[in-house]
Amino acid sequence: MRIIKPIAFAKRYKVIASVLLKHGFGYLLKELQLHSMLPLSKRIMRSGFGKEISMPFPVRARLVLEELGVVSTKFGQFLSTRPDIVSPELARELSKLQDSVKAVDFKFVQERIEEEFKTRASELFEYIEKKPLASASIGQVHRARLKNGKTVIVKVQRPGIEENVEIDLAILMDLAKLAKKHITAIQALDPVGLVEEFSRSLRRELDYIREGRNAERFRKDFKDIEYVQIPMVFWNYTTKRVLTMEYLKGIKVNDLEKIRKAKLNPKEIAERGAKTFMKQVLVDGFFHADPHPGNIFVTKNGLIAFMDFGMTGFIDFKTKQRLANLFISIIAQDTEKTMEWLFRIIKVNETASEGFKRDVDEMIAQYYGASLKEVEMGQLLNEIMILAHTYRIKIPSDLFLLVKAMLTIEGIGRQLDPEFNLAKTAQPFAKQLLRQRFSPKNMAGKLADNLVELDDLAAELPGRLNRILQKIETGSLKMDVQH
Repeated sequence: MRIIKPIAFAKRYKVIASVLLKHGFGYLLKELQLHSMLPLSKRIMRSGFGKEISMPFPVRARLVLEELGVVSTKFGQFLSTRPDIVSPELARELSKLQDSVKAVDFKFVQERIEEEFKTRASELFEYIEKKPLASASIGQVHRARLKNGKTVIVKVQRPGIEENVEIDLAILMDLAKLAKKHITAIQALDPVGLVEEFSRSLRRELDYIREGRNAERFRKDFKDIEYVQIPMVFWNYTTKRVLTMEYLKGIKVNDLEKIRKAKLNPKEIAERGAKTFMKQVLVDGFFHADPHPGNIFVTKNGLIAFMDFGMTGFIDFKTKQRLANLFISIIAQDTEKTMEWLFRIIKVNETASEGFKRDVDEMIAQYYGASLKEVEMGQLLNEIMILAHTYRIKIPSDLFLLVKAMLTIEGIGRQLDPEFNLAKTAQPFAKQLLRQRFSPKNMAGKLADNLVELDDLAAELPGRLNRILQKIETGSLKMDVQH
């Protein structure tokens, strides 16, 4: 995976151990057998090993992650979207973690650009603004102008970020393995698998070529939607560490005052935003997983413009169909069907299903006591995800991204229009998807696929049956029966 200098690795471990001790997590160092990483003086004094801190555990956990930097902050944000793994209290606290940091000096930005393109920045751009438009933990964004006069934004990775990320990911994996070995209570959560999932996500975020391809896909998906604008990627000025895209000017989607000053209709913007989201989910199966107001703008013409395509989610065709049925069941306030499609989506295991189904049934019944306009699909699904934590039910990660994005879209929609209802917007998309499923063209395609499978089965069946009969005759047939 990596070539990491042992000295850098050891130094980072010592920093992590000291920060854990500082915030009252000395007992964790003992359980993981990492107390040897502390300075000798602290080991002798045993200061903080059993220390009770007045602040609640979730607050102390957030402070540790904030102090440890980029990877830990992003890991905290990742955990905040996984209420099946952490408690609701911890998830709420970790959601406060911010991904904005002090900007690096412009000379480092310029050096990074010149290192990537093997030429002077002045040869590529007419100018680059020294003051960044935004600064985050992995990179920062500057407005610039190409030689052809086109105004663009240039997203540049921070110097040294890749090595620092790899060191922290390696340590995080080591800690996950130690936790699995020494802390019984955490074994059921599969800490190693969790860190592997997070590592894949973060490494994808470091690849700006991948982000550019995401933007291109969104641009293709929305090319026929007149009220959506997706920035163009300038591939001649893009590498893995530098991303150059079209500059789109607009108002933050939740800035109600400016939207009204621009004589735009907030209700129409809320409706357009919801339609773009439902198209992503139920038509394209590829959605923007971080649609917060900083990533969605409204142009002076009332177009919805998306930015930052580093975090995306995927939905396969079967899950799209199940989501469509789920949304229609929620709208119809059909408790039985809502439960049926919900459990098909999250794949509830049989051992936990009875108690979980009972509690979900009660929760849905409470929601259905309200009028349809008061039912928020994102909030309902999020509460069910939180309930899954109690029953240790593991939910697919893309489904969590979807619920988080849905919550964000609902929140923005309600800010723009108090009568906003995502469920109502979802209905025509869901019905269209289900109509397509049973269209003659689709049914013919499925029939053809089934005939091909049956043809293969017919060709292989005699041989398979013969092998089974031979094993029965010789007494070598083995069967594995599981409870």
